[in-house]
Amino acid sequence: MTTRYFGERIKRNEDPRLLMGQGLYVDDVDLPDMLHVAFVRSPYAHAKINSIDVSQALQRAGVVAIYTANDLGDYWKPGPLLVSPPPVKDIVFNEKTQVP
Repeated sequence: MTTRYFGERIKRNEDPRLLMGQGLYVDDVDLPDMLHVAFVRSPYAHAKINSIDVSQALQRAGVVAIYTANDLGDYWKPGPLLVSPPPVKDIVFNEKTQVP
């Protein structure tokens, strides 16, 4: 059985637009009243956070809001990932059975 896709070039519809500089990227989007977000992470792994002082950051020009974990309430609870498990019926076994 042969297939016509192995070793063959597949025409990509998006290439001309990208090669001519006409691609649209997230950084190119500019909507009215659009805001940007920045996440600040601790440089220390497993460190205990005693407090977070956001007062100086709130005084900077253009800052609309700052949220910490304390502001998020119930939205900041660890839980299961909302990702479907891999399908089990189409798994191919080798020398060892490895079912997720």
